[in-house]
Amino acid sequence: MHLVQAHNKRTNSLSRHELYWYHAMPSMRGDRPERLLAALGRTVADHRASRDIFAAI
Repeated sequence: MHLVQAHNKRTNSLSRHELYWYHAMPSMRGDRPERLLAALGRTVADHRASRDIFAAI
């Protein structure tokens, strides 16, 4: 039971972190938004569930 609660907290924390960077993108200078999106793309591609979902599309 405790592990499930820790996972939910971690998931919520990641969502808040992602939203922070998403809202910060308009004020970023230079190539930072592109670098941020490239890193996000690599992170998403590393997850098997994402690959399975995108393969179905």
